[in-house]
Amino acid sequence: MESLLASKEGELDALRDQILQLSKASTGKARARASHDKRSRELDELRGEAELLREKLEALEIHEQL
Repeated sequence: MESLLASKEGELDALRDQILQLSKASTGKARARASHDKRSRELDELRGEAELLREKLEALEIHEQL
């Protein structure tokens, strides 16, 4: 009976370890995804600013030609 209990406790410990590892992996993936999303937003903003600057440059070039 005690050996069965010890065996079940060992299985329970192994399951706890698996849950902990999965939880850490999930948290790491969520952090990586959030970081990626943030970088994507920043890149989109920079692209928008670059487009505005190109438009201003084109307007200045047209104005100089006049």
